[in-house]
Amino acid sequence: IKYPKEVMTGTPDLVFDTVEHGRETIADILDRADRIVPGHFVEMRRDGGAWTWDQAASFDLRVR
Repeated sequence: IKYPKEVMTGTPDLVFDTVEHGRETIADILDRADRIVPGHFVEMRRDGGAWTWDQAASFDLRVR
């Protein structure tokens, strides 16, 4: 699981096996977990039946 979209849809965006196996793996993770740390997002946690997360910290970016 790389980001919330995969949690919400149950479908992986990028697979190295079949999409169906990816869906099965995500479903298995969601059945077992109460917290998930995606590869490209902040920690997610189960709140009742829904997945939620805290807003990521903001920072000023200065491009020169």
